[in-house]
Amino acid sequence: MLPLDVILGLLLLLVVIIQSFFFMVPLGNENSTVRRLPWVTFGLIIINVLIYFGTAPIINAQMQRLQNAQDGIIEVLQKNPKLLKDEKIKTQLIELGLATKEELEDAPMLKYLDEEELNEYGLGYEDESTNLDALKKINEINARISLDEKFLEFKSALADNLSFKLGLAPNGNWKIHQLLSYAFMHGGLLHLFGNMIFFFAVAFSLEDLWGRGLFLGFYLGACIVSCLPFVFSPSNVPLIGASGAISGVMGAFLIRLYKTRIRVGYLILAFWWLIFMMRKKPWGIIHLPAYVFLPYLFLVDLLMVWYFKKSGVVSNVAHSVHIAGFLFGVAFAFVIKKASIEEKYINPAIEAKISFTGSAAVTQALDMMDQGNAYGAEQTLKAHLMNRPNDVDALMTLAQVYQRTERYNLMNDAYASVIRLHIANNDKESALYIYDSLLSGFPEDAVNVRLPVRDWMSICEYLREIGMVREAGFEYERLAKACPNDPLSVRACIQGAETALTDGDQDRAFRLFEMALSRNPSPVYESRIRLGMEKCQSYLNSRNKRAIPPHEPPNKATIPQPYQNPRP
Repeated sequence: MLPLDVILGLLLLLVVIIQSFFFMVPLGNENSTVRRLPWVTFGLIIINVLIYFGTAPIINAQMQRLQNAQDGIIEVLQKNPKLLKDEKIKTQLIELGLATKEELEDAPMLKYLDEEELNEYGLGYEDESTNLDALKKINEINARISLDEKFLEFKSALADNLSFKLGLAPNGNWKIHQLLSYAFMHGGLLHLFGNMIFFFAVAFSLEDLWGRGLFLGFYLGACIVSCLPFVFSPSNVPLIGASGAISGVMGAFLIRLYKTRIRVGYLILAFWWLIFMMRKKPWGIIHLPAYVFLPYLFLVDLLMVWYFKKSGVVSNVAHSVHIAGFLFGVAFAFVIKKASIEEKYINPAIEAKISFTGSAAVTQALDMMDQGNAYGAEQTLKAHLMNRPNDVDALMTLAQVYQRTERYNLMNDAYASVIRLHIANNDKESALYIYDSLLSGFPEDAVNVRLPVRDWMSICEYLREIGMVREAGFEYERLAKACPNDPLSVRACIQGAETALTDGDQDRAFRLFEMALSRNPSPVYESRIRLGMEKCQSYLNSRNKRAIPPHEPPNKATIPQPYQNPRP
């Protein structure tokens, strides 16, 4: 049997190989449908961002002051290395985080300055009668006074530094409020961005399942528990960053949603891409189950702790904090699951607060989806819709099932039914929102919408009513191309062309007028078409004379909505 260190070393080698090929970052997960907006998740992200940008200019100035004071201490010690033999000075250096005990123990033996060195520093005299011992004593006293002044400057700079005030202060000098405040401080934009994108990828789903109050309490608890390794084994620098608490959220996600696929963006590092040309483009998105991706991240932290301990190197990343947070999240989610807290308390409370009360069938189907049982969710929803065919929540959930299983035609039909219900109730705003969800449900390069033409026309007309004329023109054209044999397609072409003219998109307008003319319009429509084509042709001719570049139409309609479920 291989020794443990050999096994860990081989695992570390495997991780290094993977990391040298790929840069990976989670972009979200497949559970994009939530019952309520995740305000706690959004709020925590906003607070972290505001604190970073509010404190960054102050901290930058404070760090410069701290660096100047540190340089002053180093300069005195370089000129007077004998001072490092003083145990009190060593203790001060360790307490202030300027050196570790190991670094001071490994320092070479120091000697007294000889006469040549004193002359070099301008402290000796050529007169042979000079008392060299007295000069050395004077030099040492002056050096100690100077060092004490530099220590005071450094302590003053530390006392004023926000990283030491709000971060978890080093060497056991922390204050009780720092057990939380450290998790809202970050050391740079990359540090902040990395933490927040990891957080959002998993947090909003847990908040939806556990409710806002429990999730917030869990997150704050993860902040406290994850920093305990730092509390019991102090470092000589302050601890800052939300990564420990975010690791806790990842641990909880692994237990509660272990089969859920996480969308992971990857970048093949340039060196390997150029050598092997593995893909036409060196980036993309893959979907990895939580039980694969999250344990891998945990393993990386374990291996890093082992490596740094074995090598004696000090890391600037608190991997032990990540491990503590992850284990706390696993334990917390396990207790919630075993005690059936969601079923007994959380779900009834959430359902009582939201404006629509989901049926038992919808709740059951959502649970099945969380467990990876898409077929069971589909059958449950279909049975429910046999009795309640107009249940919007059930239809929306069924559309999500079809989207997850990549049956896009069925997804289209489910969304179309919801759009029909909203239009029948004269709620065009909601119909437009569902239409936007339908567009987003297709793969980006394979949008293939099919709607009843009258419903589709209603959406196009509503876009024009609310002033989104460019989007309206694009959707009229999409409709006309999708339904060429429908009698209303001529009208869609004409209205789309006239809308495009209003937007100044003469190219699209002319194209739609031509399309309408090719579909045997009635005499009334034909005269309207030819008049519009004359306007377009007049503009196009004048534009060609001036060599003005044509108007570029958008590739895809963008329809902003007053409310959208988060789709990471």
